[in-house]
Amino acid sequence: MNAIIGRELLPTGVLPLTSAITVLKYGPRERLTILREKALYPEEVPVSSLAEFVTEKGNPGNVKKVARASLELPSQFLRRGLEFVDTPGIGSAIEANTATTYGFLPRSDAVIFVTSVDTPLTRAETDFLKSIQEYVRKIFFAVNKIDLAVDGEGQEILDFILETLRRQTGADEIRICPVSSAMALASKLDGKGLRSRWYPKTLVDRIRAITYYKKRIQFVHSDGFGVIEHYLPQPETVFLLTLLTLQGGLKPVDDSTSITR
Repeated sequence: MNAIIGRELLPTGVLPLTSAITVLKYGPRERLTILREKALYPEEVPVSSLAEFVTEKGNPGNVKKVARASLELPSQFLRRGLEFVDTPGIGSAIEANTATTYGFLPRSDAVIFVTSVDTPLTRAETDFLKSIQEYVRKIFFAVNKIDLAVDGEGQEILDFILETLRRQTGADEIRICPVSSAMALASKLDGKGLRSRWYPKTLVDRIRAITYYKKRIQFVHSDGFGVIEHYLPQPETVFLLTLLTLQGGLKPVDDSTSITR
């Protein structure tokens, strides 16, 4: 996220780092609010104190009972209503952090699933992916630290990740975005921005597409052919037809989605 917003604001590290949920969203001014468990209202604190509330070092095991830290930025990228949630990592020895992340899944519209070149798709990550699929349809796959790959091994690692994801998800068409968050942030800070090959432009474009189409999607649960006949005169309408099945048998239910550009 630091690379996308071009600021080194969210804590980073090698060891299990995040102990609480951090929400990144648009605001007219830069500010940080902390909502504690069972509290009715959040409290505003200095932005520079974020690590004191959301990291294992500053808030081990979330002893400060932080339910959510909300970081608001006057960023054009966030202005359309995107809200990013930085969750604690999964699979570490700190079980409470993993539980926090799993508990947030039902509230997610989309997930950026990040694995890395040095430890591609651990068992904990593949188990987590199965849980993600129970709640979220839109998943973006990113492979971080691609700059660590040497002597052509990067493609070999990407092929391994792609094949593993296909087996795990059952999907034939999967796109993965190889990125280097460290290099992307450095390129933004030194002014290169999108000119740097490390900047995850493809990932950013796909995230932007969600907000672009979000308000233009109308879900219609009805007879698919009837919906098409009704909206067909509108030349800028796109139809996405899916076949749903009911638990316990292959009983088709017509489901139509119309997207008006």
